[in-house]
Amino acid sequence: MNRRGITTPVLAVLLIVVLLVGIGIGYAIPRPAPAAPAAPTAPTPPPAPTGLPKEIPIGVINAQSGSWGSSGIRAVAVAKVAEKDINDFVKALGLNVTFKFYYEDDASDPNLALQKAQSLAAKGIKVIFGSLTSGETRGVAAYANSNKIIIVASASTAPREKVAPPGGYVFRIVAESSYPDSESLVNVLKELGIKYVVMVTADVTYSLAIKDAFKEVAKANGITVLPSEDIIFPADTKDFTPILDQMEKAAAPYIQKGEKVAVFENGWEPDLTLMLTQAAQRKSPLLNLQWIAPDTIYPGTELLKEAGALATKVRLVCVQFTSPDSPIKRHVVDEVKKAIGEEPDIWALASYDAAWVIALSTLLAGKYDADAIKTAIPLVGKMYWGATGNCAFNDKNDRATQNEEVYAVIDGQMKLIALYDATTKAMNWIIKLPPL
Repeated sequence: MNRRGITTPVLAVLLIVVLLVGIGIGYAIPRPAPAAPAAPTAPTPPPAPTGLPKEIPIGVINAQSGSWGSSGIRAVAVAKVAEKDINDFVKALGLNVTFKFYYEDDASDPNLALQKAQSLAAKGIKVIFGSLTSGETRGVAAYANSNKIIIVASASTAPREKVAPPGGYVFRIVAESSYPDSESLVNVLKELGIKYVVMVTADVTYSLAIKDAFKEVAKANGITVLPSEDIIFPADTKDFTPILDQMEKAAAPYIQKGEKVAVFENGWEPDLTLMLTQAAQRKSPLLNLQWIAPDTIYPGTELLKEAGALATKVRLVCVQFTSPDSPIKRHVVDEVKKAIGEEPDIWALASYDAAWVIALSTLLAGKYDADAIKTAIPLVGKMYWGATGNCAFNDKNDRATQNEEVYAVIDGQMKLIALYDATTKAMNWIIKLPPL
């Protein structure tokens, strides 16, 4: 049988793969511990399908500097774990193929991301993944759709229509987060009795999407965003003096009246670190307020190293997609910690799943063809369970749904304070925060 490149032998191999990966035991990855249970014995697999080259090239684009650099570095480490795991697995299955990853750095620049995608495509690479933000994904989307290059982004969560047309060759292995982020943060403000917010936003695709969603959700819940005109700063701003001037001016009348005001730093981790540091240098009254941030702030890295005391003072609250515990997740976390001394964030973990979904979809397609792989990806995503859980896609080619964790910086550490269910919109509190 051969339908759209799917052969019976390859489908049999795929079912073995998905079952082993999905239940998260062993998945044919060698373990150093001698006491580890052996992987289940699988039927003798067929040889590699003749439609696949012996070396299957996959492009990997991650930022290693710029606003997304710290997350991108973790994503590179994760991708290397995925490359080894996938090749160990196909070898254990007896397939005469090797997945070869080609790594590129886009320095958090959407224009450079496009150049890197074009460079990879020129080498004959038809599939690319990486911890691409919404801006970077938007930068490559038109080219990808026009040239039949599959993109699987693991850090793009702005509304789909602001990034790429629904469907097509662009997939996002994380869910859209602008509304879950906003709903989680508004729940925190309501719990604390805060009715006014000074919001400052980075001039990048994702942050602008968060700005619009947050203002909508806040208004629906009786929370006012100040001032009437938006405060927006350019990406990679180094001097926040004029921005802090505007923020203090907006907050002052309400602080003087005794109203509860919060600061929403709607940017990236380097922005927040600099803003807090520069606010402290000028003894800003903003440091007496509650601060919140979206899912661009990873719990426990650059911010806590460079401005942990200040983040504690403002009791920074931020959100992050959840990643359920599993043997696969623990394996990836352990390997990355060994390699770079840090745990991977959710976006890096999602790139591990992107790599596996691509590899399995290529095997299912039976040939290195973008249209055949594109057809297989939703089928694989529906069955696959990886480092971030199940990766089923919706009709936009985005992950269907993800819940969120809510963190607060308490005593210099990020502590989990609540869980937000994106389906029921319920906030389940773990730690009740007193007024600041």
